[in-house]
Amino acid sequence: MDAYAQGAVGTIAGAGSPGDSLVPAGLPETEATVLSGVGFEPTQVDVVAGRSGIEMRQLLPALTLLELKGYVARDPDGAFVRRTSL
Repeated sequence: MDAYAQGAVGTIAGAGSPGDSLVPAGLPETEATVLSGVGFEPTQVDVVAGRSGIEMRQLLPALTLLELKGYVARDPDGAFVRRTSL
């Protein structure tokens, strides 16, 4: 999380999101791939799964960790959205 706060970002090759979204350096591979599938607009879990290519049994724990780390937030409808700042 410190690397993100300092502005260090990397690109995930082959990420499921168009344009290979920037993700913080140092995130575990699964979390980085999942984060690249979450948009800056509310994104439902099944859409994140489709964008990232990660199976639900790995996706849900990764989203929970990303939420706890402050990279994503959940809206009242249960959709996830990337946070623009920590």
